[in-house]
Amino acid sequence: MHVIKHIKNKAFVQGGSFRLDKGPTPTELASFKLALDLHLASRTNTRLGCIFNDLGLEPFKRPKATGESPVPHDYVALLQKAHIPAEDVTIFYESTLRNRAYADNVPSMKIHEIAGSPIPVCMSIMGRFYAELANAGYEQQIGFYSREPKSPIPGEIPDKSCPMGPVYGASPVSGYRLRLEVINYWVHMNGSVTLACLKGP
Repeated sequence: MHVIKHIKNKAFVQGGSFRLDKGPTPTELASFKLALDLHLASRTNTRLGCIFNDLGLEPFKRPKATGESPVPHDYVALLQKAHIPAEDVTIFYESTLRNRAYADNVPSMKIHEIAGSPIPVCMSIMGRFYAELANAGYEQQIGFYSREPKSPIPGEIPDKSCPMGPVYGASPVSGYRLRLEVINYWVHMNGSVTLACLKGP
């Protein structure tokens, strides 16, 4: 695993991203724990957060509409052990980031072709996420993401999310100029952690 040699004075650490219509997998839970552990190790420098994919829910069932906390029980249990209230975790929703990216009218909201593969709007969602962190004064984002193979289940809404969104979101194809350092890790099913990207402004 890449060693973070220096956590900047104002860093945003996040992990545990998952689809709210499905619930977190063990690997997604592990990614949240890694983010929490890093936050605890350098607590004075960091803010802990999560990005939740609420796009699979009908708008009236999304936490923004219901007012219910989206933080799952397994995450809350880890937070309680660390004496951190769930309310202290900064939450971002993909639907909100998507809508703001549409409002920004970035060209990347259209399907792009990168190396012959179509890249959906998730890269613009992540580009907008990094832009919002920079606007809030953060100098660094450190993210942990589950890297699991997708296996479609009959009757379920297909997962059209792009696993490379966190990487492409930190590049010019997202439609946003990167204004903070981005370090992302893949968390694999076998427990290993590998560097996904390290980009600076």
